[in-house]
Amino acid sequence: MIQTINDTERFMKEGNEAIYIYGAGNCGKWTGRYMQKCGIDFEAYIDKAADRNCSLYGKRVIHPRSLTLQAGKSNVKVIAANAKPWDTISDLHYYADSCNILCLIPVYGNVEGPQTVNVNKMLGYFRRQMITTDIPTIIANSCAAAVIYSSLGLPRLSPTINLNIEPEDFIKICKNPRKYLSEDIKFDHWTISGGGGVVPVGKIKDVEIIFSHASDADEAVNTWNRRRQRINWDKLIYIMEDDNYSRILKATDKVEKEFNALPEKHLRIICKRYSIDLERANALYIQDNYFYRHDFVMENWFDLVEWINRE
Repeated sequence: MIQTINDTERFMKEGNEAIYIYGAGNCGKWTGRYMQKCGIDFEAYIDKAADRNCSLYGKRVIHPRSLTLQAGKSNVKVIAANAKPWDTISDLHYYADSCNILCLIPVYGNVEGPQTVNVNKMLGYFRRQMITTDIPTIIANSCAAAVIYSSLGLPRLSPTINLNIEPEDFIKICKNPRKYLSEDIKFDHWTISGGGGVVPVGKIKDVEIIFSHASDADEAVNTWNRRRQRINWDKLIYIMEDDNYSRILKATDKVEKEFNALPEKHLRIICKRYSIDLERANALYIQDNYFYRHDFVMENWFDLVEWINRE
């Protein structure tokens, strides 16, 4: 029998069955590395490409058919550490039908709504174990803050979630956050989003906030105002995304210099640029749209835990 769960913390803490990681690819490697860093042991990797001499991080890599031989009729836990968890479940049904298996799958969403595979969210449990600082409030001009909080499995301690703020407005917030974030936002007008839909725009003083993933103005405004109450004023981090293909997120040289001069921790995420300018300070270059890919482990290009912990 196979049961599935998408709560990594419950999966790790309940029961003491042997743990296997299904997938010796990119996600599997990072899962094993993080488990070892957190002092969590596992038996082996499972991969259909395994041969008798395979090993990874000091652990054997076995074929799925070997799981029954190794575990017998014991209860085991399996982490579907890959972007195709349904294939993992199918393989386990086929190769290990005599085992009682609890399978951790990186699938999230509402029962009646769309479900997504998000390996970064699954790995958030391990990342949280290694955070040695207070959780910061991430003020961002794009969806970057939402991605980071999700990848850490932490509450969203910021109102700047799932939205766009033009760089000229965003730098005003960064230079004087209490002026703009200490009061409620108000709905101002509707606009056309980059995807072609009509979305609400809120306003605080002379700054506009484009709720790029919202269709209900009241809900967008109320969500911002509610999350504004969670701000950790003692630990603010600023992220400005600069998308070379976006009119909204294209920063001028003046804004860039002002952003780089901020005394607080700050980071520029530059997407869809293939030429790297090493003179740009505090810049993270990401090709295509990898920052928002749920099936691509963030640590391939960005050490999130180290960046959060760094003073």
